Amino acid sequence: MQTSGPAATSPGSPLDFTELGTLADQLRTRSSDRPARNFVIGISGIEAAGKSTAAAELAALLCNSAEVIVIEGDAFSRSRAQRNANADPVQGYLDDAYDYGYLCHAVLEPLRSNQVRRLEFDSLEPTTDVITRRRLDFSPPGIAIVEGVLLFRAPVLDLLDYAIWIDLEFSESRSRAARRPRDLAYYPDSQAILDRYDTRFHPAQRVHLAADPIGHADAILRRP
Repeated sequence: MQTSGPAATSPGSPLDFTELGTLADQLRTRSSDRPARNFVIGISGIEAAGKSTAAAELAALLCNSAEVIVIEGDAFSRSRAQRNANADPVQGYLDDAYDYGYLCHAVLEPLRSNQVRRLEFDSLEPTTDVITRRRLDFSPPGIAIVEGVLLFRAPVLDLLDYAIWIDLEFSESRSRAARRPRDLAYYPDSQAILDRYDTRFHPAQRVHLAADPIGHADAILRRP
């Protein structure tokens, strides 16, 4: 169990998605304990767990009490060539899929200061490799939600105030991926999706889970 960053103690009983309102109340309380600066929430889990859905729903619940921005981890994907340069697909995914160092430098570290009212960073669309310059304006102190896979490790973890893990079985992740529009748009067919999950994403997540990212969570959300 970690001793710095989010949650040095074990989270309570897992919540399901119907209890997001309860979680939002907890987040309001926690964020009010740090009125002098922005409050940064991380949401992670394996692929197709519902991270972006949870981020959007929490943002909608919290926006009446503070300004909320959502940062998608996929925006910090590396190019397709970089993501696939390593002949070992598992290690390549763990090491090269995302530039989370840039996420920290361009977004999370500036959010530690309430003097920053605009974030600007390059965002890559992983399905096309198109890079756009993104700008987010906000009025601190507010709440930032960053969601993505493989978040609960250095260097991101130490810059989070609250960590939420979404619990999902690998079999359900696989089933969701085979019908998820974003995966269907990227891969030629559902079998290609399943092959990629079986040979790259899920083996990498098992390596990641061995490092106990769930142990860093302040709260666990369970899919129904």
